Amino acid sequence: MPKRMIDMSKKLSWYIHLLLNYGVKETDIGVIAPYRAQVSNLRKLLPNSITVDTVDGFQGQERQVIVMSLVRTNALGKVGFLNEKRRLNVAVTRARRQFVLVGNSTTMKMADSEYLYSLLEYITIYGTTIAPSDVIEFDKNIKISSH
Repeated sequence: MPKRMIDMSKKLSWYIHLLLNYGVKETDIGVIAPYRAQVSNLRKLLPNSITVDTVDGFQGQERQVIVMSLVRTNALGKVGFLNEKRRLNVAVTRARRQFVLVGNSTTMKMADSEYLYSLLEYITIYGTTIAPSDVIEFDKNIKISSH
């Protein structure tokens, strides 16, 4: 598994454990990842009662919180099947209260995908974006118990 996918999995795991520390129930959290290898890795890092699956595997399910990984990062801005409107729609609409998108905003902005670009633009305007340096700084100040 590529290093960036492992790093992304660790950050996602960190965020999930933060949610758990704040009282969100394991059964209220879902994680969507685009690749089976990342799904497998995340399942090892997270409690069994947290559903971790691909976009297609999550179709028909909902959770209070959905954390989605867009691990795809490359200089050409290629996002592969993440460019498909249907898959992005399924991912975003699985969340009842909170949708968290974790990925490389530079790649998303460069991507030849009007859907992905629109999603990022919407999140930038109406949601909250956090730079990697902010996550690292936040990480230094927060202690998370393991589950």
